[in-house]
Amino acid sequence: MRAFNRWMIRRRILPRLPERYALWSFSPLTYGLEEKAAMVVYHSVDLLHTIDGIPREALLQAERRLIGRADALVASSTGVADHLRTQRANPMVWENVADVDLFQSMRAPVAARQRRAIFVGNLTPGKVDFAILEAIVAKGVRLALAGPFSIDGTRRDPALARLLASPLVTYLGTLNQQDMAAEIGKSWAGIIPYHLNQYTTGVFPMKVYEYLAAGLPVVATNLPSLSDRAIPGVTLASPERFADAVAHACAGDYAPPPGDFSSNSWEARLEQIRTLLDAGRSRPARGVL
Repeated sequence: MRAFNRWMIRRRILPRLPERYALWSFSPLTYGLEEKAAMVVYHSVDLLHTIDGIPREALLQAERRLIGRADALVASSTGVADHLRTQRANPMVWENVADVDLFQSMRAPVAARQRRAIFVGNLTPGKVDFAILEAIVAKGVRLALAGPFSIDGTRRDPALARLLASPLVTYLGTLNQQDMAAEIGKSWAGIIPYHLNQYTTGVFPMKVYEYLAAGLPVVATNLPSLSDRAIPGVTLASPERFADAVAHACAGDYAPPPGDFSSNSWEARLEQIRTLLDAGRSRPARGVL
């Protein structure tokens, strides 16, 4: 399959590319696109090799080749950066950012907010600790869930089925960005109930700055990407204490997180991208395929 993909790229993609182009890849499997690029950026956002069913050795070999060719390396979390350093790489750490203006604009007034915790994301048992969600509901806390399930090939977890049957749980479906911002903006607290496992060692949740920009205090498990420094508005809790922390947040007065999140916006990230690409413009073109 990889040989076929490489052939298709040579036949269909490469003839359409300009003489000089930058390859910005989130996957180490690039099928030779990097060989002709004037600049290559490897932007690693996950520890993909730790996921069940992934061809681990093939992926790691491709990653080592791409690291050797890359002009710049970017990691989305400290965990991903630590992994890349084991490959003798020196990446920049760019955490996931948010559409800050959109989420700030959807902040509902206190009177219009619902005393509920909300989780938005892929409802997969490999990442989300459904036992934590059940413990939150057992505290009598209302819970809103949004996002797809079973898209990674896993079957729906029995705990998720129990949650969706609870009168305290509202399933919002898979939302577009506008509707997601509206639902988050009228909630009371945002939660990130992730497992602590090899895969989540490299995760910096995209929801962190979306929740914060929408005015929600955040309760998260003690992920390495969050525990390496304090983020105003984010409370870290063990799986055993998570439900208590969420119940406390939802029972108290509404307390919007402090801080200015403009540095965690897409506008700020695009400036970083422009600066990085501008630095590569003067490099000579590489050899042809």
